[in-house]
Amino acid sequence: MMNIAVIHSRLDAKGGTQRQALWTALALQNAGHKVKVYTLSYDKKRCFSDILDRLEVIYAEGFDRETLISKNPALGFLNYIVYSINESKAAKKLAILFDPNTEILNAYDKFGFRIAYFAKKRQCRQAKSVI
Repeated sequence: MMNIAVIHSRLDAKGGTQRQALWTALALQNAGHKVKVYTLSYDKKRCFSDILDRLEVIYAEGFDRETLISKNPALGFLNYIVYSINESKAAKKLAILFDPNTEILNAYDKFGFRIAYFAKKRQCRQAKSVI
């Protein structure tokens, strides 16, 4: 039995990568592994609630796509910089919530890789990253 973290930044909508991450987490759990799903933006009703009911989901409250993006369109390119800074802050907050005994970090999207980086750096030093 292994401790596995499945990471997807947004579980607030239905999409292909969300489905793939959740089905993988469920399959690993059914194979006898201890699986936790980590995300920032979480809305069980808008995502795959039938799958999420069977999984342990951990998320950092207060972060979602809307709070990460600057609302001022006049900022133009600066919006991207603001988004990147906020994204890193959010990834660091979520990384603190990771189980330090996690052995595998399995990320499913671009932002998920950043979360995995901070989780390995802060909490899960012995973990192997899986792409």
